[in-house]
Amino acid sequence: MKRCLVLALSLLAAASPARADLNARFRGVDRFTGEDTTAVVQISVSKDRVAFVIQGSRSARILYWKDQGKMRLVDDTGKTYIDMDSCASAGGGLLSTVQGQLSQLTPEQRAMAEQMIQGSLNEESNSSKTEFVRTKETKKILDHDCTMVKIQRDGETHAEYCACTSPDFKLSGAERAVVSEADRCIHNLFTIAKPAKGDPSSAFEWDTDRDEFPLLSRCLDGETVTLEVTLESFDRTKIAESLFAIPAGYSKANLAEADSTGE
Repeated sequence: MKRCLVLALSLLAAASPARADLNARFRGVDRFTGEDTTAVVQISVSKDRVAFVIQGSRSARILYWKDQGKMRLVDDTGKTYIDMDSCASAGGGLLSTVQGQLSQLTPEQRAMAEQMIQGSLNEESNSSKTEFVRTKETKKILDHDCTMVKIQRDGETHAEYCACTSPDFKLSGAERAVVSEADRCIHNLFTIAKPAKGDPSSAFEWDTDRDEFPLLSRCLDGETVTLEVTLESFDRTKIAESLFAIPAGYSKANLAEADSTGE
């Protein structure tokens, strides 16, 4: 009997594969340019990296590696990319990204520029805090129940999502941590970059302090929905390496170039 029990447990263990990464694919509409464009969004999460992908009026990827603390912003429309190191710490990634430009300034000018960047980050940190306001509105998406949550800053709703707590979308503590770090990088960058209201990067934001996952995301500019995507499919397979690859012909850019072209 004991040998049979041991054998049965061994077979069960062998039949249970290791928990794989989460890949979620969304589809909807992008109105960021004022015209309706089909939008496809993908969120792929593992314990050590995350990829946020959007294809719509523009195609872009936001990639983050936990072990390196590095974020890469890939503009697949303009075929350029930007690397930001140590971006999870306030100002760290921004300062390192523009270091080449700052080095061209006099010591006094460089010190002033760094002080302005850090001051802006500190001001943003003190005055603007993201709040996740839960509502009583519920939805059912792909046979999964979810609850609408408003994302607010300074009392203004700039996005919302439908939070699902199903085990199908459960992230490990390490996976939630890497998403949280990536979100902090995006926040630190946009503290300086000041994106337009309704920016589609809000589609990748949710409350990672809770064990939940978004099944629907909306970006808002006042009453206007600039982006709305709903979960279309998901799987538990290893993240595709192609998501993190830079195709031939892409060039490395910097923040000043991206800002001057309106990207």
